[in-house]
Amino acid sequence: MNPLDEFLTRNAFTTERKVYWGEMDALGHVNNTQYIRYFEDIRTEFFMTHLGNISLEDYSPVVAEITCRFLAPVIYPDTLILGLSVRHIGNSQIQHYYEIFSESQNRCIATGADRVVNVDKKEGKKADIPVSYKDIFAKYLISE
Repeated sequence: MNPLDEFLTRNAFTTERKVYWGEMDALGHVNNTQYIRYFEDIRTEFFMTHLGNISLEDYSPVVAEITCRFLAPVIYPDTLILGLSVRHIGNSQIQHYYEIFSESQNRCIATGADRVVNVDKKEGKKADIPVSYKDIFAKYLISE
């Protein structure tokens, strides 16, 4: 199996994203902070694709923790394939796993994970994720 097919097998939800010139830093590669934005891009697309306009009444996701492991630098121009999988669904939290694949390098150039907590905005405390949302997340659940 080629590297892209392996990547697509490991990631339940994917999207493409072009690298923009302005994302590079003085060292001539994409700035490390941009990778967290790439994770945000796919997480947002995932939520909007599967949950539509999220009602802040019953689901208000807040990133509580996020990590990134850099495997190789990215240089403009390039097209990235962003991958997302769900690794855990709890009562009030969901954990995502991310991978970023570089088309020009034909390999995974970064991995990451987060923990997103549902917050009751009125109470300012964590709240249970609605069962209907958990059912959607479960379709993208991949064990490590």
